[in-house]
Amino acid sequence: MKLQVVSTNFDKIRNLKYIAHESAELSFADCGYEKYDVKYNGVPRKRDIYTLIAIQNGAGIIAVNGKKYFVQENDLLLIFPKMEVCMECVNEDVWDYMWIGFRGVKAEECVMHMGFWQENIVHKTNHVGKMNELIEYM
Repeated sequence: MKLQVVSTNFDKIRNLKYIAHESAELSFADCGYEKYDVKYNGVPRKRDIYTLIAIQNGAGIIAVNGKKYFVQENDLLLIFPKMEVCMECVNEDVWDYMWIGFRGVKAEECVMHMGFWQENIVHKTNHVGKMNELIEYM
């Protein structure tokens, strides 16, 4: 059997892949757990997806589009797409957090049902442990 080489326009493939994600009602992007590293203090980041962050322990300051939020253990924080985010430790205290990233045409509707909107991005919870179990399962 002889293999045949076929040329492909990779730009079109990337665009179709992006459209497929955006046309899905809700799709998982990524998840993880991190111990915040002080070397990233004040470094701005932007993502093109929704990111739900759960603070496991410790405390920190998260600046979102210039507004600062003090976050600590059992806080949930939702970052909307295109929001500029900077994280900082409080008193050099290390803090741990986990996150789930998602996107889709129903993503905004889902976060509204959870009680988040762009002016209300931090909530208290008693279910950080359950979220940790779900992320480990993923």
